[in-house]
Amino acid sequence: MEIPEVEVVADGVVRDSRGRRHRPKSERERLARESFETSLSLVEFARREGLNYHTLIGWRYDLKRRAESPEPRSKAAKSESLQFAEFRLPVPSSKLEVYLPDGTLLRGDTAAELSALAKALRC
Repeated sequence: MEIPEVEVVADGVVRDSRGRRHRPKSERERLARESFETSLSLVEFARREGLNYHTLIGWRYDLKRRAESPEPRSKAAKSESLQFAEFRLPVPSSKLEVYLPDGTLLRGDTAAELSALAKALRC
């Protein structure tokens, strides 16, 4: 996926290489809030503000989602299926074994090896 270049046009508006206007987050939130309060249809509101209708819908969705869930979830909270616990083996030369929830058995010499293998299988 190519990242578009951003340039400043003479009118002071930031546009990318495809000519799309980039608005600051504060302006996007303001327009999304106003769209909930207006008596105009969303199509009319978007046209009046010079927005793409689908862009406005996306901004409204983001605003509602943030209002419903103000605390962002961390990556650790999203990945609850794979967990490791540290423990000491009585004999240092014995192999480590980890059973995954789907029944897969992983064997290795070090915890780092098993961790890397489990992460590779998860992708």
